[in-house]
Amino acid sequence: MYALDLGYEVTVRRKEGSDIGEKSEVYFNKKGKELRKKKDGKRKKGDDGCDKEECFEIVFPITMIMPDGVTVSGDKEALGMEIDDWYKEHIESKEQPEFQYPIQIIFDDASTIDVNSNEEFKEAYLNCK
Repeated sequence: MYALDLGYEVTVRRKEGSDIGEKSEVYFNKKGKELRKKKDGKRKKGDDGCDKEECFEIVFPITMIMPDGVTVSGDKEALGMEIDDWYKEHIESKEQPEFQYPIQIIFDDASTIDVNSNEEFKEAYLNCK
């Protein structure tokens, strides 16, 4: 979206990681410089979800369940394109897709585990550094 004399708002969706499908807005001035939220003159880490660091990676291929129940599957790139296509057809949707469990994750230390639920996934995420 363009706001006359102010700049642009771009809506993006995360294509990977634990928050796959998460929607966020990014703002730019008229010259294209990204505008970021600040607190006390400093950028707040994690405001836009783009600064999140995870201590593990999802092992692909996986299957995701979209908000309308449709399933999409594939490796990281193919899945990202499938999710993008779904949201292009369902622009009004604010819901995120869900993992179809089980999925496997690999930690920074090369250990792997099978995750069987949202609760187990959240627990793995909370155990990051």
